[in-house]
Formats: sequence, C-alpha cells, structure tokens
Amino acid sequence: MTLIKKLIPDSLLTWIRRRREQKRFSSILQLQSMKELLSEGLITKREFKKYTSQGLLRHYIDVGKVEPPPHLVKQRIIARYGSEYSLRTFIETGTYKGEMIEAQLKNFDSFYSIEIDGALFEKAKNKFVNYDNVNLFYGDSGSSLKPIVKAIKHPALFWLDGHYSPNDKVKGAKACPIIDELSCIKDNLKFYPSVLLIDDARLFVGKNDYPTTHQLEWYLNDFFIVESFELKYDIFRVVVVNQRP
Repeated sequence: MTLIKKLIPDSLLTWIRRRREQKRFSSILQLQSMKELLSEGLITKREFKKYTSQGLLRHYIDVGKVEPPPHLVKQRIIARYGSEYSLRTFIETGTYKGEMIEAQLKNFDSFYSIEIDGALFEKAKNKFVNYDNVNLFYGDSGSSLKPIVKAIKHPALFWLDGHYSPNDKVKGAKACPIIDELSCIKDNLKFYPSVLLIDDARLFVGKNDYPTTHQLEWYLNDFFIVESFELKYDIFRVVVVNQRP
C-alpha cells in the first residue's frame, strides 16, 4: 500500500480522499431527505425502506447540488395542493409522455396540457384519446397558454414544467418561457386562489433564459398578490389570491 501511495501523486490522493468524504456526506444527506419525505407523508414506510436499502435515490442529493426528487413525490405534492385548495382544474406546460396527467386523473376533473414537440404531442393524443376531460395543445407554452387560461371557469393548479432540457428534441422561442407563462396567467386568470407549481427550481440560476430565484419571486409579486412562496424538493410552490392592478 505504501508503494502504491508513492506512485500516486499527492494531488490525486487528495482528490480520492475528498471524493470518499463527499460520498459519505451525500449518503447522510440522502437519508435525512428520505426521512423528511417520510415524515411529510410523501413516501410510505415501505417506499422508504425500498429506496434506502436499494439506493434507488442515490442521485437525489449530491454534494452541493440538489437533484430532482422522484416523480412519485412530485405527483403527491400536486395531489396534495389540489386537495388542500379544492382545485379541480389542472393546467400543465410540458406534456412530455403524459405521465403527470395520468397520475392525476383521479384528482382533477379537467386537464389542459401544452407540448411543443410534435412527436410527443401525437403520442399523448393517442394515449388520452378516450378521455374527454383531457385537452391537449400543440405549441409554445409562452404563447399557447393564453387562450387556455382565458377559457377556464374555475381556480386552477398550474404545473409549469415547459422548460427546455438537453434531452429535448425541440426548443421553443426561449429555453425557459416561465416569465411569459406567468404573464399569460396574470393577464387572463379570473379565478382565485390558484396554485402555481414550478418544476426544476435547481435550474433557476440566471442563465439560458432562466431567471434567478430572487428574480422569479420579484416577478411573481409584481404580477400577483402572493399568499405564499416556498421552494422545496426542487419545486417553487406559489399560492396566488389575485392579480396586481
């Protein structure tokens, strides 16, 4: 072992030790996060044991970087807000494969979702062809959201997940159209209180059309009378009770 150490540069040995410490620290953070999810009822005891024993969430938290929580957790957060505020209308930007709509079919009465990728849009149409309460739209959510919001007759839960990612094949006018989406909602929403859940909060660092968290909060307070603003589990959670004059 001593001979091996002599053959390895000190800088590399330091890096190896640092990585070991990071992995140990990451495991501690992961366990703490799982316990928090369990205490909030976002995962069951059975899921907690499964995730922690099999390491299925080893990428959930890494040192210095928050990763997306499991999709199941996001589904339950949406269902919880819908129930708490008695919201029966679900509006989504970024249909993707329709997984979130599918998960919420029992929790809302009406669904509206926008997808900019034509191939994904057609697949989603086929998937929900027998659901009269699922309304799908093809287009850029920065502009296509306006007529949807204008037409609804009840407060709604908005799941804003229409941002571009490297895995996407189609990009809209902006990588992150969130400010345009919020402007559409502000100008056309007539029913409150409504809930805005904005996904992928970790990406809001002021680059590639993404505002910073501070800028996003400023826009929200400029557009709406905000009852609450919270960032947790990679989701901005905003309850708005009216628009600003």
